[in-house]
Amino acid sequence: MMALILEQTEMSTIFGSDKCLLNVLNLEEVKGNEGEKPRQLKFLKNFIVFDSPSEKLVSLCNQYGIKLYSYGKLIEEQMQSTSNTTFDHNLTKRDAIFTISYTSGTEKDPKGVMLSNENFISAIANILKVAGDFPFNQEDVYISYLPLAHVFDRLGVYGVMSIGARIGFYGGVILKILDDLQVLQPTVFPSVPRLLNKVYDRIQQGLQQQSMSKQWIFNRGI
Repeated sequence: MMALILEQTEMSTIFGSDKCLLNVLNLEEVKGNEGEKPRQLKFLKNFIVFDSPSEKLVSLCNQYGIKLYSYGKLIEEQMQSTSNTTFDHNLTKRDAIFTISYTSGTEKDPKGVMLSNENFISAIANILKVAGDFPFNQEDVYISYLPLAHVFDRLGVYGVMSIGARIGFYGGVILKILDDLQVLQPTVFPSVPRLLNKVYDRIQQGLQQQSMSKQWIFNRGI
């Protein structure tokens, strides 16, 4: 799927960890003749690595003509820069593509849904309007643990960003999310029915092991 996305989107830049970027270059679908850049990678120009790049990643980037940058160094250089970098947001068009969201491709090849700036702005505005009864503010903390490949959590992230609230990303292990909750202490917790059903089933399994009197008290409390 990743090889298809790289080719269809003509992706030129990827941010990721050393392991993630190596996985991209080692995809079975993108392996070509030795010394040649596979066609699925022909548009790739830049890798921005979050951690220290391994010798293997450096070697493969040199082999395929991909420029490798350190995310930390880029931030440090920008912080030390004396120039006042500003962005003219008026140059961005409302109908410009903001993101391409891919389906899972359970039947055939996954399809990329092209979503514009206007799509996201409209969705975020509606989220904030619906949440009018419990408005977000800069003191709120949003926990992001749902897949960012899906639009749902991205809208949550962008929604709280739009009002200057804080975002905490979970540690990556869903079974340890309680530890993340204790650290982040979020005031906004997004969820989906599938996850809530799992929580419900887990509670019910534990309840079945309790005495009848405890089960009765619990059910009465609900």
